[in-house]
Amino acid sequence: MAGIAYLIRHAKAGDRDAWEQPDALRPLSRPGERQAEAIADQFGDEPIARVLSSPAVRCIQTVRPLADRLGVALEEEELLREGGGPSGAHLLARSADDDSAVALCSHGDVIWELLRDLEEAGVPLSRGMPAKKGSTWRLEVRNGAIVRGTYLPPPTA
Repeated sequence: MAGIAYLIRHAKAGDRDAWEQPDALRPLSRPGERQAEAIADQFGDEPIARVLSSPAVRCIQTVRPLADRLGVALEEEELLREGGGPSGAHLLARSADDDSAVALCSHGDVIWELLRDLEEAGVPLSRGMPAKKGSTWRLEVRNGAIVRGTYLPPPTA
């Protein structure tokens, strides 16, 4: 049996160029809010024990409905912040065990860097390594190692 880590890219957010405050405070757009609800619908029945998120508002807002649906605390995690590199996401994903899953919400750069590292290590991944906003990578974990990655496109909201 494998543990599962759901690596979620934050949902659609407002325009970065039009946002005048610190980027970490940029919230989801209306379509992004609908995506967040659809993500909660998609994974709300999974045995997810922990929901961790980059401290960026758009990430927190993406997985807040999922954490609420699951009845678990939403944990802010600096290791998932934009520009933080792939090592933190890799470490947190490997924490999934056979009995439960973890959900991690991060940014495109972190996800693409982790996927590149996994591909270089020979881990089988869905073709093309896409990571659209609101999408998820389902990472299978065995004996503390990621052994497979499957891309799940953004749910329809």
